Amino acid sequence: MEVHGPACAGARGGAAAAPDAAALARAKAAVAQTAIEGATKLVLVDGVFARDLSDVPELGHGVEVRTLREVLENPANEERGDLLLTATTDAVISLNAAMVTDGVIITVAAGAVLSRPMQSSMS
Repeated sequence: MEVHGPACAGARGGAAAAPDAAALARAKAAVAQTAIEGATKLVLVDGVFARDLSDVPELGHGVEVRTLREVLENPANEERGDLLLTATTDAVISLNAAMVTDGVIITVAAGAVLSRPMQSSMS
């Protein structure tokens, strides 16, 4: 099962810029206030995955978190061709998909079981 999300960075023209120290500090404070006890955190700041604020090592065996950029820029990834395809005729959704520069892809291997819920936080 592959889950695309929880968020994607939009129209920034090129690579999504890394969040600055002030944005990271605000996100850290917000995550502390909204954290769900026992949940594994996945944090995006300004549409960019903040690995240092996330609990990626705690996801367990068979669960992988990668940035959309990592997948799209690696021609060896077979799934990359399908990531931004959409069957919609909605122009706004199509435009949003065309402008995506980053996001998070969560891959859960067949038979893997999450030991804890995941909480995505976006600042």
